[in-house]
Amino acid sequence: VVNRLPPLSLATSAPLARLGLKGRDAATLLQDAGIALPARANAVVHAPSADSISRCLRLGTSEFIIEDDADSSRIANIALKASAGALRAVIAPRSDYSAVLSGPAVFDSLSPFCAYDFAALQAQPDTVVMTLLADISVVLALEPGGNLSPRLRLWADPGYGLYLTETLTGEHR
Repeated sequence: VVNRLPPLSLATSAPLARLGLKGRDAATLLQDAGIALPARANAVVHAPSADSISRCLRLGTSEFIIEDDADSSRIANIALKASAGALRAVIAPRSDYSAVLSGPAVFDSLSPFCAYDFAALQAQPDTVVMTLLADISVVLALEPGGNLSPRLRLWADPGYGLYLTETLTGEHR
């Protein structure tokens, strides 16, 4: 008997620019730059247009990851302000493996690899999930616009990128 998983599409997806920022004044620095912040910990805000940062994740109370798919200068300007040291905000280097998982049964496809209840994520689509997927620590968030077929963005340590790609797609080299 062969167990067939529902089809899963995986597209590696590195943003044009990414910045991790943490510290007491990280939120102030980002707000001063005009970035919409998640109101609660472990949440994400997606940009309403290409005129702003693509996404802002709040991990805990004072750690943020911002990504921009369109203009790296916006993040470079924020990094420059953080480096100036006027506020208590520290740059946290981020070089995550990033992928977008999609397919009509994406959550069913992930169930053999992850114990998270994805129905809870659909009920609160701005939630950022930190969990284990195929025994690797990952961060997961729903992408907007996936009403008929959910799109899930995944971040992980870049050293596990190939392993995650091969494990989730079943394509081993």
